[in-house]
Amino acid sequence: MTGTKRLSGKSLKRKGDAFEREVAQWFNDKLFDGNERVSRAPLSGGGNGIGGADLNGLPLVYPELKRTEKHNPRTALEQAERSKERKQCPDAVVVINRKSQEKLSDAVVSMRLHDFTDMLEIIYRFHGYIQTLELDQIPDDDNQMSFLSDA
Repeated sequence: MTGTKRLSGKSLKRKGDAFEREVAQWFNDKLFDGNERVSRAPLSGGGNGIGGADLNGLPLVYPELKRTEKHNPRTALEQAERSKERKQCPDAVVVINRKSQEKLSDAVVSMRLHDFTDMLEIIYRFHGYIQTLELDQIPDDDNQMSFLSDA
């Protein structure tokens, strides 16, 4: 024997539920000054057929949490994307995976490049790396470049 203990279905469900509560608390502590804004979604996970994000209270993201040793990010993303489509939700799918014996802060986050780029744009605009052209900043007609050929 290798000493590895296999968990039953109920044990796996409890492990996943505990992970969801732990991640919800992480976000509450790190983003919302300890206020309980993020919570585990009722009836999330466990193959119950209801579907939906694993956490409530995180605007703009559709979190899928996986507590597994053999993580397949593409499969997890596809599962969450199907669920998101059924719910007609516009949020970005974010998969969070943590292995056993790994600190929560070392969990891995997976998402599609287009969603990651959208999030970076929000952050960059907020910090001033990308400037929004305001109406009063538009150059007058004399200084504008024309993209029309010889017009």
